[in-house]
Amino acid sequence: MLAFFSVGPLEIAVLAIIALLVLGPQRLPEAARSVGKGMREMRAALQGGGDDDEDDRHADGDEQADDVEHDPDSTPDAEHDADAEPAPAPS
Repeated sequence: MLAFFSVGPLEIAVLAIIALLVLGPQRLPEAARSVGKGMREMRAALQGGGDDDEDDRHADGDEQADDVEHDPDSTPDAEHDADAEPAPAPS
């Protein structure tokens, strides 16, 4: 992650010292927690985008799509059809 922002250990140390001087020792842990929480939320938002289609389908009330996807009787059984006798030819 540090390579993404191109920030090295020296820059992190300088930022930590500046934060300590600006915020003080009492408010620094609270600020670090809020920054960490914000980073977690941002990461979750960026990684959690794959399930939107599923949520949208349920939000729209499209129950018919669920029936088609989850109903095993709706698909033809090729093995059963192959064993059945053919219908007589029309005369």
